[in-house]
Amino acid sequence: MGVVSLEILEPQNGQKFFGPAQSNVTLRGSVLSTGHGTLFYRWYGGQDGALGAPSTNLSPLTPSLKVGSHVLTFTTKDRSGDSLTDLQEVREAGMAGGTPEPGVAAPCVVHVFIAEMVGLSTGQNLSRANSTLLAVAPKQWGKFIDPNNPGLGYEMNSDYHKVNKIRYRWRFRPSGPPEGRASRDLVRSKELSFGPDPNNPDLLVVRYEGPLPAGLGTGNYTLALRVEELVENNEETAGHETAPVAVVLT
Repeated sequence: MGVVSLEILEPQNGQKFFGPAQSNVTLRGSVLSTGHGTLFYRWYGGQDGALGAPSTNLSPLTPSLKVGSHVLTFTTKDRSGDSLTDLQEVREAGMAGGTPEPGVAAPCVVHVFIAEMVGLSTGQNLSRANSTLLAVAPKQWGKFIDPNNPGLGYEMNSDYHKVNKIRYRWRFRPSGPPEGRASRDLVRSKELSFGPDPNNPDLLVVRYEGPLPAGLGTGNYTLALRVEELVENNEETAGHETAPVAVVLT
């Protein structure tokens, strides 16, 4: 089989995008080798599968990517279809990008930080002893324990977390009197559970369930969610943050 040499020009490996306004990510590639016949190009994203249909031109694509770390690949072959017959007839093909692992010369993983809380209403009471906090999750954060038996639920997707740079920070800040009450952050990443939103089965969420950070007072607070870059400690990093919502801690 003839090998087509490809290169990803945009985005750069490790590039970060913050908030919905930056979620339209330009995908641009080029062919380094020559002497090929008609080729069909296609982009794939780790969470969303194919990003657009096969095309014979190299015009950039600008898909809107969701929150998460995305493994991007740029591919080509001399057949447009993906049926078994089409694949058996392929004579020229190539790929660029992929995960950062041995044998991958130029991987391409990008990180999209979009914070979106789920199921929290203004003025909602939250127990300091035991509360549930939900946020929109990357689709591949978890996977079925048994794909043939979805009722068994989800487990952490280790393949995704090899590249994951997404961390969640819930920020509690006192609002109004009495003064002197503490501010605290609840910071979690792969420790969060994963699954569908109970009120919207089509929406996948991460879930924290347990006590709120020690030291928080009672009464009126604001709660904001920050989706930020995962680092080795709990230090705040670059990210995207929601507007604060008024809550009452009990």
